[in-house]
Amino acid sequence: MTIKDRHDIRAAPPLVSLNPTGDANPDGLRLEDPPAPERKPESKGRIPPSGMILELSILSGAMIKGKGGWPIIRLSAAILLILACNMVGQVRLNVWNGAFFDALEHRNGPDFITQFWNFFLIIGVLLSLVVAQTWFQELLKIRIRERMSHILLDSWLEPGRAYRLGFVGEKASAPDQRMQEDCRLFAEFTTELGVGLLQSAMLLLTFIAVLWSLSSYVVLKINGEDWRIPGYMVWVAVAYAGIGSTLTWLVGRPLIRLNTQRYSHEAGLRFALVRVNDNAEGIALYKGERDERQNLEAMLQHVLKATRKLSGALARLTWITSGYGWVAIVVPIIAAAPGYFSQRLTFGELMMVVGAFTQVQSALRYFVDNFPKIADWRSAVFRVSMFRRAISELEQEGAKFEQIAVEPHPEQKLSFENLVISLIDGQTVIEQATAEVGVGERVLITGASGSGKSTLFRAIAGLWPWGRGAIRTPPLEQQMFMPQRPYLPLGNLRAAICYPGHPSEFSDEVIGFALQRCGLTEFETQLDADLLWDKRLSLGQQQRVAFARLLLHKPLWVFMDEATSALDDEAQSSLLSLFENELAGTTVLSIAHRQGVEAFHTRTLRLIRTEEGTRLFGRRSVVKDGRRAIVRRLLDQLSWFGSVQG
Repeated sequence: MTIKDRHDIRAAPPLVSLNPTGDANPDGLRLEDPPAPERKPESKGRIPPSGMILELSILSGAMIKGKGGWPIIRLSAAILLILACNMVGQVRLNVWNGAFFDALEHRNGPDFITQFWNFFLIIGVLLSLVVAQTWFQELLKIRIRERMSHILLDSWLEPGRAYRLGFVGEKASAPDQRMQEDCRLFAEFTTELGVGLLQSAMLLLTFIAVLWSLSSYVVLKINGEDWRIPGYMVWVAVAYAGIGSTLTWLVGRPLIRLNTQRYSHEAGLRFALVRVNDNAEGIALYKGERDERQNLEAMLQHVLKATRKLSGALARLTWITSGYGWVAIVVPIIAAAPGYFSQRLTFGELMMVVGAFTQVQSALRYFVDNFPKIADWRSAVFRVSMFRRAISELEQEGAKFEQIAVEPHPEQKLSFENLVISLIDGQTVIEQATAEVGVGERVLITGASGSGKSTLFRAIAGLWPWGRGAIRTPPLEQQMFMPQRPYLPLGNLRAAICYPGHPSEFSDEVIGFALQRCGLTEFETQLDADLLWDKRLSLGQQQRVAFARLLLHKPLWVFMDEATSALDDEAQSSLLSLFENELAGTTVLSIAHRQGVEAFHTRTLRLIRTEEGTRLFGRRSVVKDGRRAIVRRLLDQLSWFGSVQG
């Protein structure tokens, strides 16, 4: 039975809208709607109850801290006020219950008509309160999700942190899942379970006193003697709810484990499907459809097997929840019947006892109603808190070990000072690097595969902190990095070309010139088309887009990592000539393997493996100006032609 169902019950007279079947599959555990998958299988760890309270308190404290927390506090206060008013209305409804059934018992027509109209007045007020509670509750979900998403996004998108977080491991896997699906589940479950718990507690405190006082009219006759048990009906309600909760825990406990397993298998299947879709061309070229079909079938069977186990567990739990709901209809009547048959209770008073019992028992069965949802909620709290903890541990671990110092250069140059670059496990990639790149130079870094060129590229960008020594860089606003595969944001091509700037910063004429100069003329008419441009454009065309960005932003320093790898020789020469013409004076540091690239650079730094490790060596290029660069390219081409003829 969901929280909304209970709202409906409490807004109606007892014994009118009870759900005798209970609900073995409440919101939060839907067989057809599992959470979206993570990129990696989820952690199967769990938080113990004490740890759950600590994690929840940490998350709650983070949400209400600062200005962003005030809307959450105000909405929570409004819901609390509505619940208090609702409790008053529920007590008034219970009193009406007695008067209404007394009028029926005594066949009092005028009193019956009066109570009939009173009913609609009470229900009108209660209905308004329930609608207001639903509205504010939904707003609270939105605010909690917004606040938690902002907290995670702000932490995740600190400069370089999103990249480094990928090395943390499973705790920080699939940040998209944590900030989209898990934040949604956290907000919804926390709000629903929190409001439901508060409402149940207020109902219990309100009606337990009513039920205790009414219990004095229930007299048990044992061996001809009258027995009055103080709070008799209260103890019956507590005992019945305790039995139901215990049975629910014993029978439903496997749901937590089975639910986690199913989500893990669902995540694996979805991840595999996404990989097949993303690599459809490669699979088709290798004729690998049969193998992929077999792999997907095996993963599907794992999902179905886990779902069948979960279905069996839900069916077993239904015996308890449905039976509990059916029996709950007659338990208060049977328990209070001695008082009615002894004529110490009128029929109306009996209905008041039953109504108060129903409210108390409904509050006490909170655990029974929400057991599957609580299991899902704990999982959502676990995933969100583990992600925050991974971010925190990333900074704490970094403070424990020596890191590469990336600092501004006083003369706005680039320099490596006793630079040592390591892997996360401590293995050295580059043993020693000391060099300086002056303003206006065009420096090429070469080396064998695996020598650490791309790692050096990331270290310059501040993405790779593992190692020691110092990298002194020019001002950040003067830099632009060009990876081998450029990033194209979602949206139209105009936004992709202007990235990371805004399209409004550049005129159509400037953008058009950049397209023409970089060989993208055919896309001038599609600038405002919203397409998946990272799929629509080939890698070579994407690299042309990256050079078009240079013409728009005109950075003083450009760092390239195989930025022309997908271009033909003619296109490469045309684009690299930007640094001799439109972008003359720009300082360039590039990593490349291809022949012909060196001709556009004034100096070369080589990463060479030695007995002591990989070291950085430099030499001045023989190419001094544009004319000699042309000669060098011609010599390279003649050398290649001669080798082919040989």
